[in-house]
Amino acid sequence: MKIEHLIRLAPLLGLMGSPLTAAPLGTAFTYQGQLADAGQPAQGAYDFRFAIYDAASGGGLVAGPITNSLVDVSHGLFTVTLDFGPGVFTGEARWLEIAVRTNGAASFTALSPRQPLTPTPHTLYAVNAGAANNAFGVAAGVVGSTSLAPGAVTTDKIADGTVASADVNVASFNTTFWRANGNAGTTAGTHFLGTTDNQPVEIKANNSRVLRFEPNEGGAPNLIGGSPVNYVGPGVVGATIGGGGAADFWNYPYTNSVLAHFGTIGGGGGGTIQPWANAGTVGGGMGNSIQAGAALATIGGGSLNSIYPQALQATIGGGEFNFIFSGATNATIGGGGYNRIGTNAFSASIGGGWANTILTNADTATIGGGWQNTIQTNARQATIGGGWNNLGGAPFATVAGGSFNQATHDWATIAGGRDNAATNSYATVPGGRNNVAGGAESFAAGRRAKAIHDGSFVWADATDADFVSTKNNQFLIRAGGGVGIGTNNPQSALHVAGTVTAERFTGSGAGLTGLSGAALAAGSVSEPALASGAVTSAKIADGTVAAADVNAASFNTTFWRATGNAGTTPGTHFLGTTDDQPLEVKVNNQRALRLEPNPAGAPNYIAGSSANAVDSGVAGAAIGGGLQNTIQSNANSSVIGGGAQCVIGANSQFASIAGGSRNRIQAGALASAIGGGQYNTIQSNSSSSVIAGGHLNTIQSSAAWSSIVGGYANTLGSNVTSSTIGGGYANGIDSLVGFSVVGGGWGNTVQSNAQHGVIGGGNQNSIQPDALVAVVGGGERNTVGPGVIYGVIGGGLGNAILSNAHYAVIGGGSYNSAGGGYAAVPGGWHNAADGAYSFAGGRRAKAGHQGAFVWADATDTDFASTRSNQFNLRATGGVRVDTGSGPGIALSAADTPLVTRGWDPFDTTAPPSKQGHGRWGLYMEAHSLVLGMPAMGGKTVRIGKYALDGTYTPLATVDQSGNLAITGTLSQASDRAAKENFTAVDSREVLEKVAALPITRWNFKGDAATQHVGPTAQDFHAAFGLGTDDKHIATVDADGVALAAIQGLNQKIEETRAELKRRDAENAALRRELTELKQLVRQLLK
Repeated sequence: MKIEHLIRLAPLLGLMGSPLTAAPLGTAFTYQGQLADAGQPAQGAYDFRFAIYDAASGGGLVAGPITNSLVDVSHGLFTVTLDFGPGVFTGEARWLEIAVRTNGAASFTALSPRQPLTPTPHTLYAVNAGAANNAFGVAAGVVGSTSLAPGAVTTDKIADGTVASADVNVASFNTTFWRANGNAGTTAGTHFLGTTDNQPVEIKANNSRVLRFEPNEGGAPNLIGGSPVNYVGPGVVGATIGGGGAADFWNYPYTNSVLAHFGTIGGGGGGTIQPWANAGTVGGGMGNSIQAGAALATIGGGSLNSIYPQALQATIGGGEFNFIFSGATNATIGGGGYNRIGTNAFSASIGGGWANTILTNADTATIGGGWQNTIQTNARQATIGGGWNNLGGAPFATVAGGSFNQATHDWATIAGGRDNAATNSYATVPGGRNNVAGGAESFAAGRRAKAIHDGSFVWADATDADFVSTKNNQFLIRAGGGVGIGTNNPQSALHVAGTVTAERFTGSGAGLTGLSGAALAAGSVSEPALASGAVTSAKIADGTVAAADVNAASFNTTFWRATGNAGTTPGTHFLGTTDDQPLEVKVNNQRALRLEPNPAGAPNYIAGSSANAVDSGVAGAAIGGGLQNTIQSNANSSVIGGGAQCVIGANSQFASIAGGSRNRIQAGALASAIGGGQYNTIQSNSSSSVIAGGHLNTIQSSAAWSSIVGGYANTLGSNVTSSTIGGGYANGIDSLVGFSVVGGGWGNTVQSNAQHGVIGGGNQNSIQPDALVAVVGGGERNTVGPGVIYGVIGGGLGNAILSNAHYAVIGGGSYNSAGGGYAAVPGGWHNAADGAYSFAGGRRAKAGHQGAFVWADATDTDFASTRSNQFNLRATGGVRVDTGSGPGIALSAADTPLVTRGWDPFDTTAPPSKQGHGRWGLYMEAHSLVLGMPAMGGKTVRIGKYALDGTYTPLATVDQSGNLAITGTLSQASDRAAKENFTAVDSREVLEKVAALPITRWNFKGDAATQHVGPTAQDFHAAFGLGTDDKHIATVDADGVALAAIQGLNQKIEETRAELKRRDAENAALRRELTELKQLVRQLLK
């Protein structure tokens, strides 16, 4: 059948709806036309398809197509109702394209030409003119400023965001708003940036808060700087947070918070001042806390330091993991790490060092530094100067240094040495090893001296055996080389070079030799033999009158008796001079004591050798004994306890040398002290410094409050402040260093300007210049480099923190290095953490990038990071993760590779986050988790199953073209319970759309070998509006459309059957009528 073009299209178009003033018009209109079929007016039922275009040919589709089925055409004429929806007729020219087919035919025939639409449908657009009392239809830009009434443009008439800076009146805005480039004409106090409604003010950068001002009724506003997670608690006044904090730093928040009035946190992260810790201060650092009620407490910096509740006015200068516990008012920890001051130990102090402890109620106790020293509970005013593992166990007990010494009774003292014990009141051990002063006021020195009785003095030589007191108030000497008095070469157990005076000798005297006597036998001249008055002065041999020979009554107020006088008057009778001359006491005609007067009323006391001397003009000085000791000019109130050739230099007032040999305090070294030893020196102007003992130790000029406890050839440099060397050999703290400690060992050095450094011990370790709060626990040849802040090396061999690698840590091991800030090497061998915040452990791990974590197993080759923020493991025995009952592995939220195989890597054209990664793996892309493979021929991603013997069976494969092949079936969810919003479907309409849907043969790009038949997703989506987008066709949608079209086709078939049945009946009736007519005609013809 041939359908010809329309002979005549007479569009009798009329608006369907009510007049303008009634309800709004619809968008439907009627269309009438004439159709010819094979040159004759069409007759019967036809299907019509209509579409609107913006051109007579070609052009763009504006609306449709829509299909009207089974339109009755009579004598070529037809009438249809068309509705293309709103927005089609907007005043522009439109053309109607018509296609037609006989009812049930497979395809439409488009009629040509398209028909121009007359103005009638456009009245659908002109209807809007009935509302001319508003300007919704006024064209853009035609209303000028002169057309606007004054005040017509109110805030609701101005589109948000459309007023530009050029639109405003600058002069009025200068006193109304703050301009981005500064204001002029403001008045201080009148114009300000802030609030007037008791609300806070916030300043933001990149829409994130960086500063907040909070008002309060007390007139002391709170200031909160730094991260937006920092905060001040409700009701707090006068609080300040200077900055710092982080909402998410390495997946962890670091919030600074102040919950107490007038509390201050200068910066850092994770700092907190808890309620009622009023006026508390945290200078900075990480994780420091002042707890509730610790008013006026201070933490200068460091990390994870805490002052506990009610520790009023307590102070922690810095370091890490230092704690001052509850009630320890006015307690102080200068720095170091893991130091503790216990509950209620008020005014206790730990200068620095590592793991030192002052326990509960040990108020005003002091530990100067060192490592693992302890002052026990209730040991008030006990002192440990430094050293290692020393114990102060009772009130007023003192351990100056050394190691493993224990002073466990009131007023007990140990100057240094090792494994010594003072276990009774006022007991003293000056040094040595394995000595015990166990009696009250006892003294034990040397090696294994045991003064276990009250008042006993025990000196034991180097013999490795105990030498023990046997009764109270003994003076015992074990000297295998003999005891010499007046001689340094004793020839017997006791060798006295000089006269020995004694009241009596006991024993047989059989061993006495070299005796001589007068002619008369002793006692041969008796008293009766003498005549009265026969014994005159001339007859009395000089020195022979005994005490019993004199008149006691007259002698008691004239001379001092050797057995004591009676009847004297204090102040009237005395031993001394009245003519401003010194008083000397001699032994064997050698001066043993000299008391020198001076105008200041503070006499000098000079005991021992006559070669001991105090310079003229000195007041209040004392030399306790010894040989050739000297106190020089203006060294008032200075003391040399004994020893030989010791010197206190000019102007060194209040200085002291307890003893030893050739020890020297030079000029101007106020209040400095040397405990003993040999060749120790405190140089000029080094005030309040101490050398407890040892040999060849030196504190150089202008040092202050510093100490060397003992050892050999140790040196504190010039201008050193509050620093300590515990002992050892050839250790040094260089010039301009403050608050630093070398516990012992050999050849360790804290170099110039390295403040608050600590070397616990070991061999040839060093903290280099300008390092701050650095620590080397021990080991050998470990180095903290120049300028490093808070660097820590626990021990090991040859480890190094490189210059400016702040907060870096090396736990131990050998030849490890840390070159990045906050880098960490826990130990191992030849590991390097050179990236900031990096970690390297194991053997030859190299974390060379920021944030990299590298663990290398025992394989003897380098294993290095390749990019920032990597987590690298070399474990040739495999990696095992056992989370127990806890959560699994949580990865970060970044759009980066998650797990990759180091094969077929990305090149340098890839984004930085992918460069160096293999293209096989699991990736996080924006809004998508991707299982990836290289874009290379033959590469596939498979899902398979494995038998126990390792046999692999593929179950699903995705190839390079995105084809998915599975060995089973693909089942999609279609449960009624999983669905909602059910609506009926017009299956006939679906059938018509399926019939109109273009179906072609095609292949996917990049896969020309595989052919397919079907529609495009764009056509499918345009026809049915199904699915998530117009790029995909879901199988559930394709199946549903096919089923609906089958139902529509079935309906059409059933209707056709019914129509055919009706026509069959009609034809049968016509045939009957025809038969009857034929019969009637026959009858008529008869």
